[in-house]
Amino acid sequence: ITGGLLPLSFLSNIVNDARRRHTEGQRRVEHLYRVVMGQDGTRHLIHPRQQGSAVQVSTAGDGGPRVIAELHTHGDMAAYWSPTDDADEVGFRFYGVLGRVGWERPEMRLRVGIYGYFWEVPIGRLFEVSSPALGEPLVRRAKRDQIAG
Repeated sequence: ITGGLLPLSFLSNIVNDARRRHTEGQRRVEHLYRVVMGQDGTRHLIHPRQQGSAVQVSTAGDGGPRVIAELHTHGDMAAYWSPTDDADEVGFRFYGVLGRVGWERPEMRLRVGIYGYFWEVPIGRLFEVSSPALGEPLVRRAKRDQIAG
């Protein structure tokens, strides 16, 4: 990643904002966040203008080639990629989904998308954590819940 891994504060800000929106009555509305590379090489976390529902979130355009990552929420649902996500996520960037936002321990899954092809990766491949596998318990729990459900 140009500029190195993203500070963990980016992920904390996403989780905190998603929880705030969740408690403000938007618990059944998906939200999208983007990490964008500025002209000067700095990375910025943005919550673009969007239209969200219980099953999808849309914006005007895909954010362009400066988008490093897109992460969206699933409210109280598990962190998983739906067929809608697979159809929408056709760029070349990281894609993440944050589930169980209102729970004590939300879930997150992360993948690299290359024009419609995907490879799931640990959270530590995008965010600075003490170990690349730090996010793995959340990923494993999300997968287990998806299979059991």
